[in-house]
Amino acid sequence: MRAKLARMALALAALAALAAACGEDESVDQTIVDDPRQTICDPEERACSENDVVKCNAAGAEWVFFKECGDERRCDEGDCVQVEAEGDGDLEAESETEDEAEDDGEPQ
Repeated sequence: MRAKLARMALALAALAALAAACGEDESVDQTIVDDPRQTICDPEERACSENDVVKCNAAGAEWVFFKECGDERRCDEGDCVQVEAEGDGDLEAESETEDEAEDDGEPQ
């Protein structure tokens, strides 16, 4: 019986030593792995990349090319807008509706 108690005490001491060794170790790499379900944009959201409109894909995982605004228009907040010169030299931006974009023959 005494030998059994001694083995139990030894086992408890070993467990205590292991528990103490499991404390915080600053050398452990704490890098967070990219979650494939993580989104970077709202699906179907539009934005500008230079003078192109880009659109967030359905998964919200990446921006993809949507359409080029061209020379007569510029990209503004995810839309191609017509730039017209006014009499005083100021430029006026006129937003294009989605129906007008479809008439251009460009993909949606």
